[in-house]
Amino acid sequence: MNYRGADSRDIPVLLDIFSPYVEKRVVLYRSGEQILKEAEDTYLSTDPTDGKEKIQGSVTIKSFGDGLFEVRGLVISPLHQGKNIGRGLVEYALQKTLEKNSQWKDRGIRFFALTLVPVFFEKMGFLRVEKEKYPAKIFFDCNQCAKKDHCDEIAVEKIMRLP
Repeated sequence: MNYRGADSRDIPVLLDIFSPYVEKRVVLYRSGEQILKEAEDTYLSTDPTDGKEKIQGSVTIKSFGDGLFEVRGLVISPLHQGKNIGRGLVEYALQKTLEKNSQWKDRGIRFFALTLVPVFFEKMGFLRVEKEKYPAKIFFDCNQCAKKDHCDEIAVEKIMRLP
């Protein structure tokens, strides 16, 4: 298993991986244009088996400024679920974000996620918090969500510092 950043070549595969999750209303729809716009902050898990790289999963880290980042759009291809790919991918993305944002090293970087599976994040040291702690997230994304009036997602947060 390898990890790397996303680029424009990955958009068709990412749209395919996102599709079943969008249909089930697990993640918000993203166009190819949106995925490209977020490519710099999107990380992939890949499998180089058979000499051809296959994307297994994707996660995006979105900055809300002032050392606050959202872990969003975590999707793993159904063929690759249950193999700890999501955990490895999130840990890789968090570490890369820490490295790219060393200006927050003293205060720490706050990562949060809204999730249907809080236990997944709790196993990585995230703690449950109130969603209302993130008004910018609610304003920008939640207001576009079909579930906005009956949201079933749980907020989790983790503060990390560079050594």
